[in-house]
Amino acid sequence: MFDTDKSYDIQFLGKKESLQKEPMEAKSIFRFKAAKRKYFDTVEHYNFGVSAIKYCDLRDKDSKNAYTKIFNDHDGFKVIATCIKIMHNLWKNDPKISFAFYASPRLVDLEKLNSSRKKTALTNEEYYEKYKRTRFNIYEHAMINLFPPKVFWKAKDWNNCIYVLLNKKRRKGASRLAQIGKYLLENHEIIFEVVGDSQVRIRNKQEIRIG
Repeated sequence: MFDTDKSYDIQFLGKKESLQKEPMEAKSIFRFKAAKRKYFDTVEHYNFGVSAIKYCDLRDKDSKNAYTKIFNDHDGFKVIATCIKIMHNLWKNDPKISFAFYASPRLVDLEKLNSSRKKTALTNEEYYEKYKRTRFNIYEHAMINLFPPKVFWKAKDWNNCIYVLLNKKRRKGASRLAQIGKYLLENHEIIFEVVGDSQVRIRNKQEIRIG
């Protein structure tokens, strides 16, 4: 079970409306103090009905690579639990909200990782793929425990470490998923491919609703 009670205290800094309204309508801004640094947490609300959460070191908030950094502060679980708590609180205030997040993969040298790893049943490549998606795996575990399938469709792009929660109180789940894919391609050059056990998926560019 994922416990958001083991999180840091959250400070809400306000909601800032976007002047253009396309594709981002507004952003909710939070801050929290962790063991070794202060974090800046932003939830971006998009006009296709999805809110994307991201966080970084407060000192890096204006940096180009702020949201891809991963720190070895030994409190990663508690930091992620705090971000999940922010999502959960937003859901309580807006029962129709949908979410998306990008869980930055770890950048690691494969040879160095294999030389230091403990023996497991996994091959070196399997271990590497699992290790670099540590943050994504924690997020996914939290989604399963805290956001029930009777309320949300869940879709994941494992290759790009993107996870989506589509609220069933808003219709046309696959259409919204297609809009997410369009946004990621046009703004971040990411080819969004939903695979695995996702409950909503796009296949051969055809919109399909499952659930």
